[in-house]
Parts: sequence; structure tokens; C-alpha cells
Amino acid sequence: MSFDKNDGVPIVNVHKRTTKVNIWMVIGVVAFAGFGVFMFLTL
Repeated sequence: MSFDKNDGVPIVNVHKRTTKVNIWMVIGVVAFAGFGVFMFLTL
């Protein structure tokens, strides 16, 4: 029982961390795309 409980906690933490990483990845991609368009219009 205790093994299952201990095994379940890291999964939740990893899921939350993965969600934060995905959000930052989306923000990074949008910022990179916006920067690329800005550079393209500047040229």
C-alpha cells in the first residue's frame, strides 16, 4: 500500500511540471514566431 502511495506522488508532480513546461514552450514558440515576423517586416 505504502509503495503505491509513494509511487503516485511523483507522477502528479511530473504531470504538473510537464504542464508548466508545455505552457512555457507555447509561450516561447509564439514569442519566437512574433520575433521572426518582426524581423521579416523590418527587413
